[in-house]
Amino acid sequence: MRMRRSAMLRQKMRGRSRYQYLGFNKTLLQTHHRASPSVVFPNNILPQNEISVPTSNSALLFSSGKWRNHRQELARGNALRTMRETDGRRSPASNGTANVDYRLRSDGTSPSSDQVSSLWGESEKQEAPARRGGRRRQLQRGDNLSFASFFDEVDAIMEENHGYRNSRKSPGSSLLDKLGEPFGMGIDLTSSATTPKLFREKKSKVASEIQSTTERPPSISSVGTGRKSIFDVLPASVAQPENKNAYERNMYEQYHLLLQDVIERFSTRKGLDEEVIKWLTKSERVVPSNLPIIEEIIRDGGAIPSKGVVSGERVESVALRKQLDRQRELFLDRMPLTPKQLSQARTALKTVADLCAKRARAAPLEIAWEKIKEAGITPSEEAMNTFLYVVSTGGLGLASSISAPLDSFLLSRDSTLNQKGGSILDALKPLKSELSSESEEIHEDANEKRDIKEEVSVFRDILYDPTERSISVRINSLIAKGHPKAAESLLEGFESNGGALRLRTFMPVLKYYCEQGEVACALSLFGRMREISTVYLEPETYILMISTIAENGLFRIGSKPIKGAEDIGYSAASGPDLFDELVSEMAEDVLEITSASARRLYNALAVGFKEDKLGEHLKEMHSLAGMPLCNEAARDTELVASRVTVDSKTAICPRTGATLRLIMLEEKQRKQLHESLLELSQQAIEQLHKGRVQRGDRRSAADYAARELMRFSTWMDTRTGDPFTAIVDGPNIAYYMQNFDQGGFNYHQIQFVVDALLSMKENPLVIIPYKYTTSSFSVNTGMGRSFQKLGKKELSILEELTKQGRLWAVPPRCLDDYYWMLASVSDQRASRRGSDLEILPGNEEGRWPGTRPMLVSNDQMRDHKLELMEPRLYRRWYSCHIVNYNFTAFVDSECMDKQIGFSTPDFFSREIQGNQPPATGTDEGGGTAWHFPVSDWDLNDRFCVRIPKRA
Repeated sequence: MRMRRSAMLRQKMRGRSRYQYLGFNKTLLQTHHRASPSVVFPNNILPQNEISVPTSNSALLFSSGKWRNHRQELARGNALRTMRETDGRRSPASNGTANVDYRLRSDGTSPSSDQVSSLWGESEKQEAPARRGGRRRQLQRGDNLSFASFFDEVDAIMEENHGYRNSRKSPGSSLLDKLGEPFGMGIDLTSSATTPKLFREKKSKVASEIQSTTERPPSISSVGTGRKSIFDVLPASVAQPENKNAYERNMYEQYHLLLQDVIERFSTRKGLDEEVIKWLTKSERVVPSNLPIIEEIIRDGGAIPSKGVVSGERVESVALRKQLDRQRELFLDRMPLTPKQLSQARTALKTVADLCAKRARAAPLEIAWEKIKEAGITPSEEAMNTFLYVVSTGGLGLASSISAPLDSFLLSRDSTLNQKGGSILDALKPLKSELSSESEEIHEDANEKRDIKEEVSVFRDILYDPTERSISVRINSLIAKGHPKAAESLLEGFESNGGALRLRTFMPVLKYYCEQGEVACALSLFGRMREISTVYLEPETYILMISTIAENGLFRIGSKPIKGAEDIGYSAASGPDLFDELVSEMAEDVLEITSASARRLYNALAVGFKEDKLGEHLKEMHSLAGMPLCNEAARDTELVASRVTVDSKTAICPRTGATLRLIMLEEKQRKQLHESLLELSQQAIEQLHKGRVQRGDRRSAADYAARELMRFSTWMDTRTGDPFTAIVDGPNIAYYMQNFDQGGFNYHQIQFVVDALLSMKENPLVIIPYKYTTSSFSVNTGMGRSFQKLGKKELSILEELTKQGRLWAVPPRCLDDYYWMLASVSDQRASRRGSDLEILPGNEEGRWPGTRPMLVSNDQMRDHKLELMEPRLYRRWYSCHIVNYNFTAFVDSECMDKQIGFSTPDFFSREIQGNQPPATGTDEGGGTAWHFPVSDWDLNDRFCVRIPKRA
C-alpha cells in the first residue's frame, strides 16, 4: 500500500510539485517519504539550501483539477488522524501506510473509501476549529508541532496556508509559517518580487509575531559554513526522569529477547511458573543488591581468600553466603517466590548464561548477573564458570567495556530512542551545546562504572577455588586500574596455594612495567617467570623485555646498573654483557623471531643509542616498513643491527665476518628424542586405527606396534659388527621419480643408493615395510593403484640385502617412518664400543663430514614435525642427520645417467646463535655477533645484532 501510494503521488505531481511550493525540495521530500516517521520540527528552522521561492505560476497548480483529485487520496490519512484524536489515543508514530493499515484494522474492520470520506467530512466539521485553536496555542507558547505522518503534515500545511478546508486562518498558526521563516538564511521572502502579495503579507506579519514571542534555539551549522544543517530539523532532547532501579535499556532489550528463547525451551518441559516469568521479565530491580564483601575485596586489591583454621572453609566465603541469605530474605519479602520457583529462576538464569556463551553475547548476561545478586542466588560452580567465560572473552555488547560517552549517549535509558518519534539520528543530539550540568555528572558517574568482569571473578573465587582464568581476569582489572603491585601479590598468593600460572597470567603485569619504563620491576618479574615450569616464554616476551632495556639505554657501555639484576642471577646489571646473557637465555627457549620483532628490537636499539656515537648511524623506521638488506662489512667498534644474508656454502656473515655453526644434538637431547619417538609411535598407531577398529582392538594394535619398535631399538643397541653409519628410507628411494605408466616400487634404485654409500665408506641399513618383501603387493605411484609382482632380479636384490644384514622389514600394522627416525638416534652401544661416529671435515678417508648415522631420504616429514615434543630437537635432528639425494629415475633396471648427488638440508643451524667475529679472535672487545632467524624472511637471511664492548 505504501509503495502504491508513493507511485500515485509521483504520477499525479509531475513537474512542479506542491511540496516545492511549500518550501520542500526533492531531496527532503524523498528522505521523508522513504522513512515516513513522525517528524517534530523545531521552531522556524529549515536549512538554507532547502528553501524554494514560490512563483505566481506555481500557484496555479493548486486550483487545478489534479490537485482536487489528489486531495481525495489524502482524505484517508486525514480521517485516520481524526479517528485517533477522536478516540483520545495517541498512537505511536506511523512508520508508513503499513502501520496506518494496522490501526485501521485494530477493531477488526476495514472501512471502505466512501466510509473514510464520510468520516473525514463529519470529523472535519467537528474537529477543525479545535485543532486549529490547539495549533495556535502551541505556536504562541513556542511548542514544537508533531504529526502522525509526513502526509498528514503536508495536508495540514495546505489547509492552514491555502484554506482548502477553511479559509479562516490565524496568522502564524501553520507549520509553514514557522519553517519558512528566513531567520539567518539570507532570503527575504517578504520582499521577493515573485512572491504573491497575499503570501508576502502573511509572511511579514507572522515574522514580526514570531520574532517578538519566540526565542530561536541554538542549532548545528554545516561544517565550514554558517548555514543550518539537516540536524537542525531534529527534535531537541527531552530529559526523562531517571529511574535508578531500571536496567540499562539496550542491555535489557537484548536480555529480554534471549529470555524468550529460554522460556520457550522450558515450555517443552514443565515450563516456568508465571511468577518466575514475571520477575525474570521485569525491566527494573525489585530490591537493590547489597554484597559489601565483594566491594571490600575489590577495594583491597583482590587478595586471595584465606581458609579458616577450624572449619577449613574460607572466611570470606562464609561472609558472602550470609550476605546472600540476607539479600534473599529482602528479595522474598518484595517478591514472594517459593523455594521451587526460586530454583526455577536460578536454572533459567543459568540457561541465559549458556546461550550467551554459545552466541557470544555479553550484554544479556549483565542483566542476568544483576538478577542473581538481587535475588541472593548462589550459583553453582559450573554456572559461575560460564559467567566468567562470557565476561572474560567479551562477547558482543558488554556494556561495562563501552566508553562512558557512548554508554551514556547511545545506550542509556534516557536516550531519545526511548521517545516517541525518535530516530537513530537522535543519538547525535547530545553533541549540541545545551548539555546541562546534570548530564555531565551522569558522564562522570559512568566513568566510575563497576567492572563486571572483576566482580564476577571475585564472586566466583570467594565461593569456589580460584582458577588460572579467574586470576587472569582479576589481574587484567587491577592493571587497568593501575595497581601492578596488587596484581603481583595476587599472583604470589595464587601460586602459594598451589595454582598453576601461565604466560597469559603474567603478561599484563610485565607489559605494564615495560610501558611505564619500570625496568627493575619488569626484569625481576621476568626472572620469576623463567623459573616457573608452567610458564612457556614466547619470542615476543623476550623481545619485549630486551627492547625495554634497550630503549632506556641500559645496554650502552657505562650505563647505570639495573637495581636487583644481580640478585636474580645475572652477572652483569647493564651494558653489552647483560644483552649477551639475555639473548643466551632466549636462544635456549626460542628458535626464531618474526620480522615485526626484529623491527621492534632495531627501533629500541636506535632509541637507546641515539646519543651514543656507536649507534649514531641507526635511524628509527616505521612500524610497518620492511627492513632493507645491509651486507657491507662493519667496523669492529660499530653497533650492528642489520638484516644480512649468510653465505649458504661458507656460513659467513658478510656484516660481522662471524661464521655460523651447525649445532648438533647433545647426548641428553638424543636420548630425549629417542624416548619421544617411542611414545609418539604408540599414539600414531592409535590415531591410525581410530574409527576402523574397536577401542580395545585399537589399544591392542598400539601395544603391538610399541613392542615391535622397542624390539628394533634393542636390536640396534645389542647387535655386533660395524655400526650403521647410513639409514636408508627404502620406500622413499624405491618410489623416487616412478610416477609414470611403467613405474613402481623399484628395488634397483635401492641397490643403486646402497652401492653409492658403500663406495663412500658408509655402512647402510635399509628399512622397508614388510609387504614389499613379499613376491607381489599393491603399489600407488600416482598413476593409480595396481599390483606389482617382483621379478628374479628384484628378488635377488631383496635376498642379498637380507643375507648381508642390511635390511629390516617393518612388521604389518606398524609405521616404518618411526623405525628409520629411531635408527638415526640409536646409541648402537655394542657395535660402536664407545667410539664417536661423527666425521670431521678434511678427514683422511675423504668421507662425508657430519653426524653419523645419516638418514638418506627426501621425505620432508611434515607428518612428524608437529608431533615431536620439542621443536628444537626436531630442527637439530633434521639439520644434522638428514641427507637428500638426486639421481635419474630407473625404468626397471635401466638408467640413462647413473650419477647420484647427496646434499645436506642445512649447512648451518636455523636457530638463534652467537659467535665471535674473526676480527677480534679471543678478544671480546668487538662483542658477540648474534644472528636471529626470521620466520618471514628468506631462508638464509638473519637479523644480526652486535653491541661492541669497547668504544
